[in-house]
Amino acid sequence: VARGAAALCGLTGCFLGGPFLAILAAIGGAYSATHNEGPVGDASRAVGEVALAARDKAKEHQVCEKTGTAAKSVAKGLKESFRRKSTSSTASQNPKAEVL
Repeated sequence: VARGAAALCGLTGCFLGGPFLAILAAIGGAYSATHNEGPVGDASRAVGEVALAARDKAKEHQVCEKTGTAAKSVAKGLKESFRRKSTSSTASQNPKAEVL
């Protein structure tokens, strides 16, 4: 639960204030989840449980694998697009040049 709290607090800190605030928020979230018995600790543990539940759902629906496959497909399409653009610009500069 502390790792989940650290991850979600760190992510929130990154969005709100950049990497330095992300580190501070992650440390604070983990510390309060493990050492604070009051309402702040309860809130940190609840945030951690939400983060762990989200991780489990992402694994269940294979989000990482699907995202990786989509990113590779986009990268391949961009590579082919740039390759076509560079060969067409070479041909327009030198009309006698062969197109591969």
